[in-house]
Amino acid sequence: MDQTKIIPLDLAIEWNNQTYDELRLREPTWGEVMEARKRGEDSDTFLVSKVSGIPMQAVLKLPGSVMLEAVEAIQAFLAQRRTTGAT
Repeated sequence: MDQTKIIPLDLAIEWNNQTYDELRLREPTWGEVMEARKRGEDSDTFLVSKVSGIPMQAVLKLPGSVMLEAVEAIQAFLAQRRTTGAT
């Protein structure tokens, strides 16, 4: 079952002639999680970019509070599977 977390942006982000007014996050694949771990300091930025489909350069323009909410949402996707025992 696919789940999506939508985070509306108070101020739209523009990058490369695209406007983003929300983050639509999905659960990351394990490969994406492992690739993010290899990236060190920008692992959260990379993972938010991957699961939202928004370029990293645009993700870097997000307010800190939105970025933290996005990271918490991704962590919740992973924790939900662990706590419910879903397979």
